[in-house]
Amino acid sequence: MPKEICQDRPTEEELENLSKKNIAMLKTGLGMPMANLPVAPFSQWLNGKLLSVDRGEVSARYQLRPEMANPTGILHGGLQCALIDELIGIACFTLGFPGFHLSIDITVNYLGRVKVDKEITCYSKIIREGNKIVNAQAEIRGPDNRVIASGHSNLLVTTKEVDFVKNFEQN
Repeated sequence: MPKEICQDRPTEEELENLSKKNIAMLKTGLGMPMANLPVAPFSQWLNGKLLSVDRGEVSARYQLRPEMANPTGILHGGLQCALIDELIGIACFTLGFPGFHLSIDITVNYLGRVKVDKEITCYSKIIREGNKIVNAQAEIRGPDNRVIASGHSNLLVTTKEVDFVKNFEQN
């Protein structure tokens, strides 16, 4: 097994303390553009606004832009998958594990469409938190609250620290 795979689950107290710290860090940016928050560069590019953050649950709103479109002017399917993956990753961050969660699979159901001049809301939730594997789900809803896409993912718990957290803590 690679050395970055989490071999031993932190204690419940360690998880709770780091979870509270991570949630507090994210909550400082509620309603603010993610471009200004301590999140991954891709999340900064997506530039959504966090609406809510709790342990294992996150929601965010995104204003769609022309560069997010497929050739017909609707939200690109690859970007829908990326939004689901990204929001699940942020929900994993709230769990308190000291390392990055690595997606090992993802399934996306494309259920609707939305033009890229609209706003969408994304929700993610952790379904099962295992010692080495986390299972999560997410959905994207259009301006009329209809589900545009839903997805599920399994993620590997690693011990690999992420740079944006280290950089945020140093500032």
